[in-house]
Amino acid sequence: MCVDLCYRGLMKRLDVFTIHGWALKPAVWLPLENALRSLMPLHDLYFHDLTICEDPTAIQLPMECEAQGAEAQGAEAQGAEAQGAEAQSAVVLGHSLGVLWYFKNRTVLQHRVQALVSVAGFPRFVSDSQFDVGNALRPLQRMLDLFRIHPEQVMREFLARASGEFASRLEESSFMLQCADCVQTDLDVLRLTQALAWLKEWDCRDVFGTMDFPVQAIGFERDVIVKPALAAQVLNATTPRFQAFSRYNEISNAAHLDFYFRPEGCAEAIADFLKVLL
Repeated sequence: MCVDLCYRGLMKRLDVFTIHGWALKPAVWLPLENALRSLMPLHDLYFHDLTICEDPTAIQLPMECEAQGAEAQGAEAQGAEAQGAEAQSAVVLGHSLGVLWYFKNRTVLQHRVQALVSVAGFPRFVSDSQFDVGNALRPLQRMLDLFRIHPEQVMREFLARASGEFASRLEESSFMLQCADCVQTDLDVLRLTQALAWLKEWDCRDVFGTMDFPVQAIGFERDVIVKPALAAQVLNATTPRFQAFSRYNEISNAAHLDFYFRPEGCAEAIADFLKVLL
């Protein structure tokens, strides 16, 4: 008991606010969360879901120093928790549309964030004359139009593209079963259509050079939805004084959802980044 409490007193608390991408569920983070815990044994990791919503002001943030489980440990354990609270930090961990949503609603966590980890994220999804690394508008518009009529078909096609080689190795029924834990099955067509419209409309390049903390951008070599050059654009969000502490990591032979199917490479890159900072 004493050894455990002393160990917990040395641990640094880290609050990680996760924001998942389009049509996914909070459980999509679980494999990555488990991998990070094993790679960061000296950090007491607390994960909080910030599911994308239309009204970010409705989000209820956890207390700055919530004592999760401390009451069960007694007063001595609370003292150890208090020591770790001095080193408390907050990190935003977003994927794809989740990163764009965070840029759009960044004031929700502005006073807490000490780092941003962007997994296949972007400041703008579609290309224009000043942003040629984005995606063409026409395929997104087709997806938006078809989703209103045949949402299940669009979802299957999206997952197949997002999963790369993992999807190609399985029959469709087996593949959808593998995705059941991470993907919304009861489709809220209205809400998901709105989120697709955000991809079309939102341009958050106004964040460039404004985020006063380090940024990690992670891209996937075989991602056909958010290509590496687009994922790397997130690095532009940080202020000049934190550029030296920011980094881009590209996970080889990986697709858009491989932070879920094969989390090890992504977890190693994130752990290396956070250990240096925290």
